Amino acid sequence: MLRYGVQCIDLIHQNLIAFRHNVVPIALVEGDALGGGFECALSCDVIIAEEQSMFGTPEIKFNLFPGMGAFHLLKEKTNLAITREILTSGHIFTAQEMLQRGIVDYVVPKGEGKAFLEQLIHKHMRSFHGLHAIREIEHINSRYSYDDLLVAVNIWVNKALSIDQMSLGLIRKLVHAQSVKYADDV
Repeated sequence: MLRYGVQCIDLIHQNLIAFRHNVVPIALVEGDALGGGFECALSCDVIIAEEQSMFGTPEIKFNLFPGMGAFHLLKEKTNLAITREILTSGHIFTAQEMLQRGIVDYVVPKGEGKAFLEQLIHKHMRSFHGLHAIREIEHINSRYSYDDLLVAVNIWVNKALSIDQMSLGLIRKLVHAQSVKYADDV
């Protein structure tokens, strides 16, 4: 479990330090971004969501928490009250609700995400260096480090290894439901 968690934060950390390589990570969410998918989107500098997209951290319903950086990433984008609301409620939020909370940067109509992304890139190409410098300063002044993410992963592993049988049963049901739902996509 620890190796899995470290692999996850390694990927998230790559997005967080992409500015060092003149890269601006952008998440285009066209469906559900829950748990780890949401954490991955949060690690990007820009989040574009199609209007039908849903976001959340349902782990609390299974007696866990999202341990791959959600707390740090949300806290960086918003305040502690909103961070706690998202992490502790188990609520699944609409794209519009996340826009209102300052988590999502743009909400676009269904099916128009890719076109909007291309327009956004084209629009900002002329000012890339200035925008990139602003992002670099933001990241330099961020309030957490890779080591902070690693501490969160270790806490996640310890809590995951000690969950009760009822919570474990709920996780198994979720895995089964996802397997059935996405079986046609494979």
